[in-house]
Amino acid sequence: MRVYGYHKANPSELDGFLIFISAAELRAKLFGTTIRPGKLISMLVTIMIVCVVLFQTNTIKSPNFSL
Repeated sequence: MRVYGYHKANPSELDGFLIFISAAELRAKLFGTTIRPGKLISMLVTIMIVCVVLFQTNTIKSPNFSL
């Protein structure tokens, strides 16, 4: 912590800061929606299934791609 600009901070202040950071619940948000691993994995699986179906039905045509 002293490297990042807290040269004059005493050890108890640094400990308090580390306790605050470890206890804080920081959540990533995208378009106002909290990003959680379950949501992200389910969205990726859904997108992959939709892409496979679109390729199989030749809705998306690619000369170099075949399943």
